[in-house]
Amino acid sequence: MDLKRFPMDKQECPMVIQSYAYVENLVNLSWHIDPPTFPIGSNTEIKLNDMQITNTRFEKCEGPYPMFRGYGNWSCVRGFIVMKRLVMFHVIQTYIPTGMLVFISWMSFWLDPRASPARITLTITTLLTLTTMSNGARQDLPQVAYIKMLDLWLSFNQGLIFMVLLEYSIVSYFLTRRNLDCEHRKPPSYSPSLCSHLHKVHIVF
Repeated sequence: MDLKRFPMDKQECPMVIQSYAYVENLVNLSWHIDPPTFPIGSNTEIKLNDMQITNTRFEKCEGPYPMFRGYGNWSCVRGFIVMKRLVMFHVIQTYIPTGMLVFISWMSFWLDPRASPARITLTITTLLTLTTMSNGARQDLPQVAYIKMLDLWLSFNQGLIFMVLLEYSIVSYFLTRRNLDCEHRKPPSYSPSLCSHLHKVHIVF
């Protein structure tokens, strides 16, 4: 099962029928072709909750039997059931809520930059909520060693919310930093002309 494109993936379920006791010269298997019931038919009343059968295919095969240590070919037939995943459940449960959390975090752009508690609380809350939803979405999936499409979507949303927090940190830094280039912040400098004038005034008195 390949879950790299989950939840927009397609799965192919193979089925192999092979004799274990007789070689191809004694038993030769073949498909009985009579569409739409044969060779592979399905009951339309039986449906899966999150998968839909889109195609079936079959083929004839031959080869050595895996458990036999000698030589010879065994006849076999192989069928495939191709199914695609229904994404509406994941759209409602994952994609729409996570997208709404990103839009909620963007509301901090309309708040006063000096309102630090409101902006930080809004951003941190959305980030923690998205992290909890991400863990819940991955909980029902098998533990695989590669990145799924759902992981890319959740990581992208977390990155957007993190950028909102980073933007406020930069804005807050420039609003609160001390500007030492202002004239009223410069230390008084020594002026020879002023000291000479004060000395002359002292002599006159």
